[in-house]
Amino acid sequence: MLENKLKTENYLLGERFGVADAYLYAEQGWLPRFDILLAPWPALHAYFQHIDARPAVQAAYQAEDAAAPVL
Repeated sequence: MLENKLKTENYLLGERFGVADAYLYAEQGWLPRFDILLAPWPALHAYFQHIDARPAVQAAYQAEDAAAPVL
């Protein structure tokens, strides 16, 4: 369902990034833990790459790295 939706839309609910997109993006971090590869779903893979390139996402990663404790 997601693959078909993302073949024609930039985001889950149309042309604007929303909370559903943020949640799905966060959840995709679990895929490697369950050995789920995105190769069978190229539109979904492109969607995650598109969100990953957003300046706010990159800023969040940088802030997270800066706040990581030194062990």
